[in-house]
Amino acid sequence: MSVPFRSHALSKDVGGIHGNIFDHTQPIKSETTTFFKHFENSKLGLKQQSGHLARSRSAVSDAIEKIPEITDMASRLEELTEQVDAVTQCCKTLSSLEAHAETAREETRAKREAEKEAILKVTYERSAQAFHDIDEEYENKVREFSEALLADVEAQPPQLL
Repeated sequence: MSVPFRSHALSKDVGGIHGNIFDHTQPIKSETTTFFKHFENSKLGLKQQSGHLARSRSAVSDAIEKIPEITDMASRLEELTEQVDAVTQCCKTLSSLEAHAETAREETRAKREAEKEAILKVTYERSAQAFHDIDEEYENKVREFSEALLADVEAQPPQLL
């Protein structure tokens, strides 16, 4: 019994069973034609790809040209960041100094108030002592005057008119 044979697939690949088995002209010709058709159809794609390539190459060269500018910008940004950090540190220091200065002002105010109170107290005590001394002196003078007047009155008898 014979096995069914698919001659169609074999004939396409080899060029036919009935012809010369070693003559590959027909399959090569059809494959070449197919290749050229695909190549012609893909030429448009190649042109588009070459356009993409040219644009990509242009973008890469632009990017390469901008690398020094970007590097310069990065260094300037780094310098700016350092300056901002320095200003921030100065602000923190000033804030700390301001708080310290406010504390010192409050202490100075309290000290001045205490000194004023002490001065007022001493002034009041001295004034009170001075008034007391003046009162004593006045009373002594009044007493002396009264005693002198009484002594004069006693020394001279009253004359009647």
